[in-house]
Amino acid sequence: MKTIIRPLTDLSKNMTVIDDYAVKKNLPVYITKGGSSYLVVLSHDHYEKMQEEIAFLKRLATAEAESRRGELIDVDDLGKDLDNIILEEFRHDDREKSVPRELES
Repeated sequence: MKTIIRPLTDLSKNMTVIDDYAVKKNLPVYITKGGSSYLVVLSHDHYEKMQEEIAFLKRLATAEAESRRGELIDVDDLGKDLDNIILEEFRHDDREKSVPRELES
């Protein structure tokens, strides 16, 4: 990934340049103050994607730790739990009026 480093003064003087890199090219822009790291400017989409990746990696690490401790879940039980979660979502969602047939008991 290309590294973009800009001085703090660019936030007010050259925001279009920062916007071009952060939003249009979807690259993080590292802002310096006095020659040292100060801020990182990201597009909202880039930030949200990073948050999703972090959440996924946390879930993955948790699952791996549980597996090492022998805390495994039977696949059939997992499927039933997921079906129940989906069914509850449909029942509590006012926008949806019908439950998928395959989930009906």
